[in-house]
Amino acid sequence: MKLSNALPGPHLQCLTLLSLLGIAFGLQTEGGHAAPLVTANAEAAYLGSETPAQTATSGSVMDVDSGNGEFGEPRSGDNMAFGSFGVLRASSSVSVLPRSSSSPYAAFGTSTASFQDDFLIDAPGLTGTAGTVTVRFTIDGSLSLEKYGSAAYSASQSSTYAQATYAIGVGIGATDVTASQRLRYDGSTSGTPFLGVEQQYVLNFIFGTTVNDFTLRITTSAAAAGEGSTYLSTATADLSHTAVWGGFVEVRDSNNNVVNGYSFSSSSGADFTQPIPEPTSATLVALAGTALLGRRRLRKNAGTGSKA
Repeated sequence: MKLSNALPGPHLQCLTLLSLLGIAFGLQTEGGHAAPLVTANAEAAYLGSETPAQTATSGSVMDVDSGNGEFGEPRSGDNMAFGSFGVLRASSSVSVLPRSSSSPYAAFGTSTASFQDDFLIDAPGLTGTAGTVTVRFTIDGSLSLEKYGSAAYSASQSSTYAQATYAIGVGIGATDVTASQRLRYDGSTSGTPFLGVEQQYVLNFIFGTTVNDFTLRITTSAAAAGEGSTYLSTATADLSHTAVWGGFVEVRDSNNNVVNGYSFSSSSGADFTQPIPEPTSATLVALAGTALLGRRRLRKNAGTGSKA
């Protein structure tokens, strides 16, 4: 996790590249075939802007804008979100520009990425009884600010921040989500320091009964304020390093006994019990497989040549 006053390097990525990365890293294999992706939602938008939110049911979206917002705030920045099963990305970066009036003004950007699915866990002799499943996931990223000049108005200081949140549970509404964490950076940190730290969540369920609308969601938001040309700011919340699903830790019955012989199925066909490989690991495995195949072919060709 990085918290700093230094502006990070450019993190805009080509939408095509993001889509390809999502396909490469978001797919799992079951019996040698790619498992279907969970229905995912991605949204990126400027609030207070006449530009409608950019949304998609899966894949990536990006809202890049500059100029004046609905309330006349001169600003520029980008909001990006990508969603698939096991891999979520979101980032928001916004800067305010000088304007003739010295009164405070601000701009705000936000992005949300999530995946949602239904799944069922069952075990012999436990159908219809209560159980718990512990899942894990990791969200990594950075929050940063850059300020130019000294603000004369307290509203400008409070309107300059970068924030990251996650929510996990059953349902996607604010009242339905069981657990959530918020991390805010405005020169000092407040909230739970969850970036780069493995998170675990315990879900109650009934063996043999479908768990509907299980959801993991991440949201980034960035707010920057200005006062004419005497105080300007840039805020960036960058979770494009990914939120990665880590699979099941354990399943327990109503007596708190660990259950090993359980079965699992999901509406999408994705296997929640297993972690999604880190991109670097997946790449290394693919490269190793290609190298091994090439080496075997070279040996075979060499052997054929020696017999000739």
